[in-house]
Amino acid sequence: MADEILDSHEQGEQVRKWLEKNATSIVVGLLVGLLAVFGGKRWTESQIAHRGEAMSQYQQMMAPEIDDETFRAHYAALTESYSDTPYAGLAALAKAEREMKKADAESAIADLRQAAQQANPQGVKTIASLRLARALISTGEVDEALRQLDSLSSAGFKAAIAEVRGDALARKGDQAAAQTAYENALSYMDVAAPGRDIVEMKLSDLAAAGELAQQAPPAAAESAPAEDEPGATESNAEEASS
Repeated sequence: MADEILDSHEQGEQVRKWLEKNATSIVVGLLVGLLAVFGGKRWTESQIAHRGEAMSQYQQMMAPEIDDETFRAHYAALTESYSDTPYAGLAALAKAEREMKKADAESAIADLRQAAQQANPQGVKTIASLRLARALISTGEVDEALRQLDSLSSAGFKAAIAEVRGDALARKGDQAAAQTAYENALSYMDVAAPGRDIVEMKLSDLAAAGELAQQAPPAAAESAPAEDEPGATESNAEEASS
């Protein structure tokens, strides 16, 4: 029993000495842990508040009757102070749409280019790229639109990418490739998917245009000028000299 008590006493002394020796390290470790927990919590709360402010700015920007000056003020705030949130990219999409309605395609394309490069998350960036491609098609910049589409590989947007590719190819006059693109778009869609009827209509219109082109009569060949009869030149020359 005495040995056991001695052993316990020795063990207690060893623990006490170890605690005295390492007290500073223990306290520092606890403080670091507490700071990590509560500091992380404060950081999370700060991020939530930051995103909430961005959402509020975006909601005010999207008010139905907002005037241009107020719209631009909210857009500037979102792109300058909240560029790390998805609302900055969404604001760029809204601004581009507003500009397209005013037939200002140049400004819309500039905004969509920026959003396609800088927006987050990836979904917003892909939507910006698709709208950029559509805007480029509308201005006749079909090859650039196709290059923009070639850079996209988002699995969730396969149908939309294929549809816009079909639009570009149809605008370019490549009906066979456009038909393939529209068929690919339909293959990515469910039977009841929104927008499926639009793609089907585009495919039908494309087929109808192809049939009309085949039925059109060939253009009449220009008649070649009749060759002068033998001796006509000489006869004319004689008449001129007489």
